Amino acid sequence: MPSRPPLPSTASSPSASSPPRRCWPSEAGRSADLGKILDQSGREPNRKALGDLLRRAQAAGFVGAGDPGRISGQFFSLLFGDLILRLLLGVIPAPTDGEVKERAEAATAAVLALHPA
Repeated sequence: MPSRPPLPSTASSPSASSPPRRCWPSEAGRSADLGKILDQSGREPNRKALGDLLRRAQAAGFVGAGDPGRISGQFFSLLFGDLILRLLLGVIPAPTDGEVKERAEAATAAVLALHPA
């Protein structure tokens, strides 16, 4: 299997050696292997890490009952909204560090309101 360029560490951090992010979804649609690589290299580790954090938060009484996988999905939906689509379309610039922090804080507050301890 030929080597592939490294994936950026975040949705908004391009790597000089990686292909343009806008082509990844279309290429993944043509190659099941690429889709799996993208999911396993980026999305899945993030979902697993958040699920693990939510399980610990539930055990400590900070987050109410609920499936950590589902709550993780809610968090990521609230965090990203239509940001990724707009970035892929090239109609907005990458968010600033401050904007990323604001989005994360808002998504966290919303998830905690949806799943009170």
